[in-house]
Amino acid sequence: MKVLSLSDNVYDYYCNLDKMYPGGNAVNVSTNVSKLGYESYYVGNVADDEYGCNLTYVLNSENVDTKYCKIIPNSSTKICLENVFDGEKTLGYIIEELY
Repeated sequence: MKVLSLSDNVYDYYCNLDKMYPGGNAVNVSTNVSKLGYESYYVGNVADDEYGCNLTYVLNSENVDTKYCKIIPNSSTKICLENVFDGEKTLGYIIEELY
């Protein structure tokens, strides 16, 4: 079976843990599909910044094919600032760049 996940992407930054992870529903689905042993593709616009490069690296290392992604020049990856307390995420907000 082949599964294509199509949507946007974001980085989740957990402020109180000082940890950051690539994500977004389609990114998460494509990674989990690959872990289940299926052929997985992620399609979305990806910024040409360091986070976008890292996103494609992480997906490819999880055996998710990103060859159909469009790299957007002079753009920045969206970052969602959140906290985690007792295993529950707080509602975050999205910024253009972390620094």
